[in-house]
Amino acid sequence: MLSLSESRVARHFAFQLIGVLFLAGTAHAQGCELSRLTELPLEGNEIGSPVVKILVDDQPRRMLLDTGGFWSLLDPAVAGAYRAEKAPITGYLGLKGILLDKIVHVPSLQIGIAKFHSSEFYLAPSEYVGVDGTLGANWLQAFDVEIDPVKNTVSMFAKNRCDGSIIYWPHQDSAELPIEMESRTKRITIPLELNGHEIQALIDTGAPETILSLRAASRLFDLTPESPGMQVMSSRTNRYGTTEAAYRFQFKSLTMGDIGFANPWVMVAPMSVEGPDMILGMHHLHGLHLYFAYGEHKLYASTVKTLGEVFPALDLYPTGTGEVIAIGAAQPLDRATLERRAADLQERHGPRFPLSQLLQRRSDKPQTQAANGDLITDDFAPADVYDVIGRDMRRRK
Repeated sequence: MLSLSESRVARHFAFQLIGVLFLAGTAHAQGCELSRLTELPLEGNEIGSPVVKILVDDQPRRMLLDTGGFWSLLDPAVAGAYRAEKAPITGYLGLKGILLDKIVHVPSLQIGIAKFHSSEFYLAPSEYVGVDGTLGANWLQAFDVEIDPVKNTVSMFAKNRCDGSIIYWPHQDSAELPIEMESRTKRITIPLELNGHEIQALIDTGAPETILSLRAASRLFDLTPESPGMQVMSSRTNRYGTTEAAYRFQFKSLTMGDIGFANPWVMVAPMSVEGPDMILGMHHLHGLHLYFAYGEHKLYASTVKTLGEVFPALDLYPTGTGEVIAIGAAQPLDRATLERRAADLQERHGPRFPLSQLLQRRSDKPQTQAANGDLITDDFAPADVYDVIGRDMRRRK
């Protein structure tokens, strides 16, 4: 079943190709022209996952582009209109190993202006991903796929084999990484370095978190659940009925090519022996411009804008303990105004750390002073911190 995916999707698309090319246009990379087949706006969501709207049987549906999923999924609320049948191949979903054993056939699917017939989806667990369904590797590997966080779009290109770099957009740090593609599932892995150790990671745009398997944590870093710094995040019951805990741990560095993440928090959890050592999820991918060149088996990635480019005014406050507080504003504030505000906030809220002392650490020329400094990212806390803040706010009402 899996071996048919690329030829099936490519054959469907071939009939649409000429018309789509004229409408969608081209992008110019070094050494070749990229033929854009369609461009879709990204739909907003909490974790920055690539969600687009397509037509499923002429009905608009929100679909997650899931590079870590071997096949596409459809939520039961949408799939209820179709007859479910037993899948010829069973699969397992997520860390919990949720069984996937039923499929449905959808009469029509439209992506941009291209329409396809008789598309196959696995039946997903109810509300598993918070969208109507996913487009997995069985679809995505038939194209080159670009996720652009600046334009807030997803583009699909005809597969390319360029002589030079495909990165045609303005960028800062960049990475050109070889892709290893599993022959049956079409899922892709790339080489990373975690605390200086090389590790092969699955690129998963459907995963909210970046996850390191417990076996790799033990093998590479001698980490166990009892190690200092290992913090329990949650517990879950796997498909065998065993309760397992997931942890989080703060490493010193995570790099992909020339792109680095300082002091990253990573989830550490049990994963199947057949699974990857690591999953790179949207916690670290959401701010990157990504181009999945399935045709030449490469991933092109780049950082986009710094805080200084986004905000007209930027203040940096080094804490002296290895962290920097960054505050962006629509316009710069003079020293006297900042001091008045700090005094007012100190009196009203009484923070334990005197705000007047923090003002003394303010960088006068942050862009100049940071030009040759260490890399700073927004990776200050794990994503679940925001969930806790949300619950606290609801309780106060």
